[in-house]
Amino acid sequence: MKTIVFFSRLKLTYLYGALHKSLSDNFNIIHLAYSRTEYDILKNDFGISDVLIFQDQVNQLYASHEYSEELSKLMDKDFLEYSKNQFTLNGALQADRTYSDYPLEDVMKISQVYYLFWDSLFSKTKVDYLIHEPVALFMTHSAAIISRKYNSNYLSMVNIIGLKNFNWVFLYADSGEMYKANTTNSISYSRIEITKFLDEFEKSHNLHLGNLSSKRKGNSIVSFTKLVVKHLFKARIKNRGILHHIDDYLHLSQQDLLPKLYERNRFSKIEYYIPKQSEQYFYYPLHAEPEAVVLYWAVSKYKYQVKLIENLAASLPSGKLLYVKDHPARPAFQQSEYYNRILRIPNVRLIHSEYSGMHLIKGSLGVFTINGTAGFEGALLGKPVLVLSDIYYDCMHNVHKCYDINQVTEYTYEILEKLDQGVQNNNFLIDDVMKIVEYSHSGFVAYFSNYPEKNNINLQDNADEVALGFNNLIN
Repeated sequence: MKTIVFFSRLKLTYLYGALHKSLSDNFNIIHLAYSRTEYDILKNDFGISDVLIFQDQVNQLYASHEYSEELSKLMDKDFLEYSKNQFTLNGALQADRTYSDYPLEDVMKISQVYYLFWDSLFSKTKVDYLIHEPVALFMTHSAAIISRKYNSNYLSMVNIIGLKNFNWVFLYADSGEMYKANTTNSISYSRIEITKFLDEFEKSHNLHLGNLSSKRKGNSIVSFTKLVVKHLFKARIKNRGILHHIDDYLHLSQQDLLPKLYERNRFSKIEYYIPKQSEQYFYYPLHAEPEAVVLYWAVSKYKYQVKLIENLAASLPSGKLLYVKDHPARPAFQQSEYYNRILRIPNVRLIHSEYSGMHLIKGSLGVFTINGTAGFEGALLGKPVLVLSDIYYDCMHNVHKCYDINQVTEYTYEILEKLDQGVQNNNFLIDDVMKIVEYSHSGFVAYFSNYPEKNNINLQDNADEVALGFNNLIN
């Protein structure tokens, strides 16, 4: 019997707790709760009391652990080897957005504690699968390294296209690549069904999970004031010795709250550009910063996107623009100089976050993205797409993967030449979608924010449906 570790944190606790009933006969399940809060949910809502509590374990280790230079050397070796030379230990520390406010000695100690915790768990128990959200902090990055060290799989469940309702796939949590160890899926579609889906997708963007938050307001003074109060409260209760990772979008210490509040409110006066049908442009939607897919899936190469936008804009021929759309979940979130640098790039136009991304994709010559959902949407609409890191949809014929920013110019000119010649690479679109669907399963797994409530998800019925997707892990 294979062993699954469900690492419950925030709303994912409800999904993992509900899955226990459907999976416990076929799997040995270990529940790891992030804190006492998640433990109480598992115990009170699902009757699961045999639970490890991550924070308790880490606090105990921290109290007894002394920093070791030898351990740091071992960690450095492991990070290099099991990230395929993508991360050194220093690179991994730098990628964690919460570490910047702490002294190096504290950062090194807590990082060693995380490493030792995961190493102890995987060495004492044969873990086949660790299930959690994508790598977003050193806490989970070290889990990914250790899982590879012990030939395990740290997987994330991610909703993708939904041909009838919601579909999801297993992705490697540290890279965004599709987990393809087995081809047996819990659903299947015919070419006729996929053709119908693509036709409907072109007419409406309501079929895709990526736009659930597209109407969120970002410049509300009230909402930002609430954010400030929340962070001030967390900053006051934070212990000096133990690092408590903050689960919000950005870690703010007390000393930088007021400058960010001032910058945010000052920036709210900016005038966004209104798109014009007559213009020829490529489309680049801003990723949230900081964000897991930028810091980890893209190996932190593009974590300051202004420079990337400069390079993308410079790669375009004369007369071609780059439309940059602000992020729908975090509009005007950066300091004003960040956006002013974007606005100073001659052939770049900054678009408001509430403007339809689907309309911008449809009117574009092509889509640039690090590894975002817009790339997948662009590919489904038959647009040429350039991605700058690994991502589950990079197998599609319309998607070109470019690890070297210096190759972007060659790619954009190639796109324009094909467009001038009337050449489109859409003949394989149905096959491409079938290839992705081959590894997908039915059900809703985006247990973040208020997504389950917005989609009227029944907890146990949905868990029973999602559980079918785990059957292929048994084979």
